[in-house]
Amino acid sequence: MKLIERYIFRKAGIATLAILLSLAGVVWIVQALGQIDIITAKGQSLQSYFMATTLVIPMLFLAVIPVALLLGTVATVNTLNSNSELVVVNASGASNRVVLKPFLVLALICSLFTGFVGHFVIAWSLTSLKAYKREMAADLVSILVKEGDFTEVEKGLTIHIAQRLPDGRLGGILIS
Repeated sequence: MKLIERYIFRKAGIATLAILLSLAGVVWIVQALGQIDIITAKGQSLQSYFMATTLVIPMLFLAVIPVALLLGTVATVNTLNSNSELVVVNASGASNRVVLKPFLVLALICSLFTGFVGHFVIAWSLTSLKAYKREMAADLVSILVKEGDFTEVEKGLTIHIAQRLPDGRLGGILIS
């Protein structure tokens, strides 16, 4: 790449990355607030909450990357135009390809990254999220039922746990 192409690529890359992180942060906060019932209703820890909401981030990136690329490209072209840098590039005798090439390279990089996230990272993330939700559901019984108390789960179903063993297992279970 020529010097001007690297300059445009750097400006577009920084703008796209800043917009990507901003949009992903906003969308993640909205998603995380929607999952607040993990702590309130299900009695899980703050660590469980952050783990469950963090595993959703790859799906957010998949949706936000194209928007961030578009906004980063528009912002960069607008900045180049308002600073008369596009005029200088054209006046120096460079073709429009010199300006277009950095954006195409950035789009190719974003496409490859989106493909990688879509095919590999999301699969791992969803598998981990399902396993983590299964663990949280299994822990729900041990959290709700207190040692030595008769707990009525629903009408006609009472659970009593005599003791909690050091390794996390429950001992002396009575289900009536």
